[in-house]
Amino acid sequence: MKLPPLNALRMFDAVARLGGIRPAAEALFVTPAAVTQQVKLLERALGVALLQRQGRNVVLTEAGRRLHAGTARALRTIAEAADEVRPRARRVRVTTVASFAVRWLVPRLQRFMDRCPDVDVQVEADGRLNDLGAGDWDLAIREGQGRYAGTESALLFALDVVPVCAPAYAKRLFGAKGGTAGAARGWTKARLLHEVGHPWWPGWLERAGVTGIDTGSGLHFSHTVMVITAALDGQGVALVPPPYVEAELAAGTLVALDDRPYETGVGLHVLWPTGRGAPALSAEALQFRDWVLAEAAVRRTARGAAAIPAGRTRSASPKVRPAPRSPR
Repeated sequence: MKLPPLNALRMFDAVARLGGIRPAAEALFVTPAAVTQQVKLLERALGVALLQRQGRNVVLTEAGRRLHAGTARALRTIAEAADEVRPRARRVRVTTVASFAVRWLVPRLQRFMDRCPDVDVQVEADGRLNDLGAGDWDLAIREGQGRYAGTESALLFALDVVPVCAPAYAKRLFGAKGGTAGAARGWTKARLLHEVGHPWWPGWLERAGVTGIDTGSGLHFSHTVMVITAALDGQGVALVPPPYVEAELAAGTLVALDDRPYETGVGLHVLWPTGRGAPALSAEALQFRDWVLAEAAVRRTARGAAAIPAGRTRSASPKVRPAPRSPR
């Protein structure tokens, strides 16, 4: 039995699985040139072409598809056998979106560490939905409606939003007594802070009965955490999920201009692989999943029982009714 070069085979598997030379290089922490060199070495050893160029991309040849169909199973079997014999590190790997990690997860992680002090936690902020079935991550936490192929999901909390700003900015808009009769005039002076991809302002303003505002104007940011930072700095009014600004609302560094949540139809979900062939969740991943779900449930209960801290500014708008569910 003559085996092909195993390191070259591992790099070819990464190219086939991830769909290109560059993503394979990033996953393996090597240069694209190193991956290309190893794939060419494998092609020479086998005497066939495994990849072919299509414009700027590479695709598998028929021989490449046949090779990968057989070797992917074998490499997984080898990896599983190695896992069986090596001392197991007690670790859970979580991939999530940046704003959730910064504004909600990281400030609470000490509570998980207090409960499970011998479990290491690895958190990566990445908006892409990683292939959980590949074994690189145990759990994913993502925005959306919780429907992703090859995964099961559970809702952490809805990403409903309320308008918030710095107290001094609220005073500039509505005066020292807050928004009553002059609420509409105050809103016309407001600078809106937007998160790209979350177009909630037009619906919120319409349902709040506020008119005369250019809903596309203001400052635009790529992440919720940036929108919150701008609001704290007194640069405008942000529409954000209350769980992301609990500490600031409690401390009074942010005030809610209307404490009635506006339903966006989007939620934060924890995902894990499921279905035939999916890796079983480790005990550590189960512990973390159950903890984060329980933590979110506690926060939802606490939020429902407590009002937004006194000193907020309330608009004179009618009750904000739920928005239509997003088709996302």
